[in-house]
Amino acid sequence: MLMGSPVRTDLQSRGYGRAIVSFLVNEMMRRGEKIVRLGVIKGNPAKNMYDRLGFQEKSLYHFVNRYYRPDTRLSRPPCDI
Repeated sequence: MLMGSPVRTDLQSRGYGRAIVSFLVNEMMRRGEKIVRLGVIKGNPAKNMYDRLGFQEKSLYHFVNRYYRPDTRLSRPPCDI
């Protein structure tokens, strides 16, 4: 699984990401995969590139992230009553 951007921010919009993703998809297909799935977080600007490469949106998932904030009342367990 590839996480994050495979292309440095200062080198984006030069076709490197397209080349990387195309290579990986072709390699997976060459190795026998019939379907290649790609997970994209909502708002990812690379989604347009994935659309141009032929990926199709099949489903939409909503993820909820909770972050630990040590200096808030939410970080302490509730008081015993």
